[in-house]
Amino acid sequence: MRGRRRLLSPEQRELIRRAHQEAMSQGAAAYTDPVTGESVFTAAHHIERGYCCDCACRHCPYPKAERELTGAR
Repeated sequence: MRGRRRLLSPEQRELIRRAHQEAMSQGAAAYTDPVTGESVFTAAHHIERGYCCDCACRHCPYPKAERELTGAR
């Protein structure tokens, strides 16, 4: 499903938010998406890497304007 965005219900969004929050509190680089079962990087992982990877990541911490300056999506 990489590169495609799904329409998520409010319940699914909440499950994802909680999974991300739990992973962040544990200092994890990734977590398993409770909706798709796929591995998803946390915002902490992206910050540690130090730049936008241009893969349209769900938890990209880099502002859109910054991504546009670097040519990222």
